[in-house]
Amino acid sequence: MTRSSPVSQRLQSSLSPEIQELISIPRLQRELVPGFPYMLRASTAHLLMLDACGLIDRASVREIGRALLRMEREGADAIVPNALLEDAYFNFEARLMELAGADHGGLLHVARSRNDLGATMERMRARDVLLDALDHGAQLLAALAEKGHAHADTLMTGYTHLQPAQPITFGYYLVGVGNAVRRDLDRLQQTWDRLNLCPLGAGALAGTGFRIDRHLSARLLGFDGLLTNG
Repeated sequence: MTRSSPVSQRLQSSLSPEIQELISIPRLQRELVPGFPYMLRASTAHLLMLDACGLIDRASVREIGRALLRMEREGADAIVPNALLEDAYFNFEARLMELAGADHGGLLHVARSRNDLGATMERMRARDVLLDALDHGAQLLAALAEKGHAHADTLMTGYTHLQPAQPITFGYYLVGVGNAVRRDLDRLQQTWDRLNLCPLGAGALAGTGFRIDRHLSARLLGFDGLLTNG
């Protein structure tokens, strides 16, 4: 008896062991490890929102909460990648249901899809990258200002078109570099208002029929507002 593929019922055989070992498992590991903290945080916020809105029973909230806390302690390495589960989310969910039980753990997916969860995680990850870039840029700007002040009277040759042009100071040159860095930091800062909006609750396409509180989910995850279709 042949077993159909988990990817599509039209395929009559499962993934070969070679494909799983050489392609699927490494891909899952690349997704699971960096994505795990974001999936955990988004799942925790979603659980708290479901509880606040009374959308799942309190016993399930407790069991899912305990499972998420254990997963946080164990880390991503406790999830053994299974290529037959398709992607990182289903591997995460399988571990959650292993710890909380299928009847409880499966309820965490009420009123959300992989689509809005994935979009939320990407914005959380991009937000961290942006903040890191701004922090390093601010440190660079401070160093340039310090060195520029120290070399305010250090003479050097200024060049235009690779030719000696005018006498300047090294401090003047460093301040010019600092101004360019500051303009770049301003541009990065301006992306924050566009980036820090929460897609969670949008569902796979057009929202959900459950009476959720998207504003609560956004606040729990540190977003300034909602990403909306309007």
